[in-house]
Amino acid sequence: MRLIFCLSIFFLAAAAFGQGTTTADYYQYQRDQQFKKYMETTGSKGMAGSIKTNFNYSLDKKATDDFFELIRRRNQGNKVVETEEEKKAIRQQMEMDKIDAKIKADNAAEEARARNIGLSAVRKLTFRDGRIFEGFYYGKRLNDTDPLFMTLVSGKMTHTDGGVYVGSFAQHYGISYKWEYGIMHWPDGEMYSGEWRKDAYHGYGKFKRRNGDVYEGQFERGLYHGFGRLVNADGKVQEGFWSDGVFTGDEPPIASDIAGKDLSKKEIEGRRRSGQGKGRIPGLGGVYKGEFRNYNMHGKGTIEFDKGGSYTGDFFYDAIQGKGIMKFYNGEVYEGSYLMNKRNGTGTYRWPDGSVYEGEWKDNQKEGKGIMRWSNGDIYNGEWIKNNPSGLGKKTYADGRVEQGFWKDGKKIRENVSISNWETAAKENWTALRVPETDINIQRSLQDGQLKFKTKTGNYFWGWTDLDKAKPENYEYELVYEIKKEGFKNGQGGILIEIDEGNAPNYSKLLYMIQPDVQTYYLGMYNDAKREWTSLTSPNANGGWVHSSAVNGFAASGISTNKLRLTKAGDAITIFVNDKPLFTQIIQASGRPLDKFSGIGIVQGGLLEGSITAIRFH
Repeated sequence: MRLIFCLSIFFLAAAAFGQGTTTADYYQYQRDQQFKKYMETTGSKGMAGSIKTNFNYSLDKKATDDFFELIRRRNQGNKVVETEEEKKAIRQQMEMDKIDAKIKADNAAEEARARNIGLSAVRKLTFRDGRIFEGFYYGKRLNDTDPLFMTLVSGKMTHTDGGVYVGSFAQHYGISYKWEYGIMHWPDGEMYSGEWRKDAYHGYGKFKRRNGDVYEGQFERGLYHGFGRLVNADGKVQEGFWSDGVFTGDEPPIASDIAGKDLSKKEIEGRRRSGQGKGRIPGLGGVYKGEFRNYNMHGKGTIEFDKGGSYTGDFFYDAIQGKGIMKFYNGEVYEGSYLMNKRNGTGTYRWPDGSVYEGEWKDNQKEGKGIMRWSNGDIYNGEWIKNNPSGLGKKTYADGRVEQGFWKDGKKIRENVSISNWETAAKENWTALRVPETDINIQRSLQDGQLKFKTKTGNYFWGWTDLDKAKPENYEYELVYEIKKEGFKNGQGGILIEIDEGNAPNYSKLLYMIQPDVQTYYLGMYNDAKREWTSLTSPNANGGWVHSSAVNGFAASGISTNKLRLTKAGDAITIFVNDKPLFTQIIQASGRPLDKFSGIGIVQGGLLEGSITAIRFH
């Protein structure tokens, strides 16, 4: 962030001056120097919780003078920026730009912090008019009784008349409105579920009136508008088009960009009242030729796009809907079903390299059942979600290999995982497992079948792997630590289990650690979204650290060797050191989803040097 902050200062200063090559060169010179310094001193930012870099983004007088001298020499004495007054003015402007950029950065950081807090837990908010909101929100109150400018995100809003809304919100000119999808119940039995915009039904939804009438279809500004179906309480059915709440049968409402125009004309801005026509439709990005109805593209037609490619097929109330063929400018072709301008239903998609997908679609993405044949010969036949194999399926590779079973996010879910040494562990795509000596925070490397490590700051650092989303119900994880005492006696090392507390991809971490120097151990949680630690062992004593003589201290050789083991069996998680049980946590009693396994890892904290000589997971 500081790098981004620094660069923003230079760009702001450049915009303020805009005085030709001299000023531009100066900014480039400063940027190069600072970036070089940053790269020399910073490497592992983001690996762990609170890490501060040594990046100095200040602009001092000496650096300015050095640059001016460089420019003077390059221009062989030509007058560039010579006077102290000019130098002083530039320095003052740069300081002002720096202060302005810092204010903006602080405001952005405060907004992000408030949003993170607001999305971390359900909270209650009472408005001055009596409405009560329970859900996710953030922002600052004007006072305790008037939270007008709070940003509501999602939750439950109870109105003074007893009406209850559950769904999403969005801000418009500083005020939060019901927006996107939500459900509203009224005390008299009326109910609406569907899309909203600025507190009004807008989009697709279902409305049940108190008299028993039920309408399902399109809305606009709170009125039936578009295609819909009304079933009256007496059994009468009206299915077709509606315009501002009035049933029009087969006649769609007037095209939205024609409203307010002279409707006596047979053709307006390329659209015909009815019948065949041809014209450039505003916002279309091409030319339409085909059938119109009430100035809407409706029926059969073709679009020739300006950027290349075309669509030929069905149109419905100004939307690509029905069956058709879309030819893209890059040579890709889709033939199949559309709904509201998106691939929905079944269809076939072909790529120029010969790859083909045949199957089901939802909102332009492969979803449902389908077969994908890649140009390299690989074939997948099974279920899809959001363009990825997800669910039951079978993949046959060109080399004859076959993977069959359940998939998620394009990867085969491995229900049973086994790691017996660092060679197999290293193949599991560990994050931050190898860190070079030049890193200012921690160094890790694999040597002779062991993982060597050395920390350089007092923070905690971890490396982990998600194990391809394996979900074992029971498991055992074991590490053997050899920790050196000399100069590094106060550090902690341990085992890490990733837990999905609903904050993916920033999973929480179940940490089992030991501190050999004082023979203590710790079992607790670190929530990555909240940046919050919770001890499970002894929350009220020594920060959760517990003494045990089973933890080996440092021997005369200056080495402490400890075998750490964590097991999950049913509803119990137990930790061991040197094969002696230390503590058992019943999952249900913890109040945390400790059974939501997501991966394994390692953790080192404080000043620590040593190696992990053995690893085992199964």
